Amino acid sequence: MSAITATGATATWDAANGAASYDWEVVPTGNAQGVGVVASGSGETGLTASITGLTASTGYDFLISSDCTTEYASAVSFTTNPGCGDTVTACYENGVNQIAEVAVDTTGDYITVTFNAGRLESCCDDVEVH
Repeated sequence: MSAITATGATATWDAANGAASYDWEVVPTGNAQGVGVVASGSGETGLTASITGLTASTGYDFLISSDCTTEYASAVSFTTNPGCGDTVTACYENGVNQIAEVAVDTTGDYITVTFNAGRLESCCDDVEVH
């Protein structure tokens, strides 16, 4: 999964031996194939799909099958980025290099980051928001 935004993502996969096309779907995280489908594609001949119409700050599973089988491959989970005005909450623990990475989709949108708890060293911890 790449190019994840608040409302979409790009899925890329490797070619399956002998496959000419692929069917895919996106479901809420933990749902079985076919349950609560929020986006899908059928007969895709390429190795990438642009997924749209998702909800900000929401977990999803991407499932794919080829025309060589009726079974879907194991899900790949991803979470959409926060949208304008959403809040990101994180807890820092010593030794962690990065706890969150979010991006806004539109210039002028904003994200609120709240650190509720954590432990900082007096010598060398930095909190950076770019």
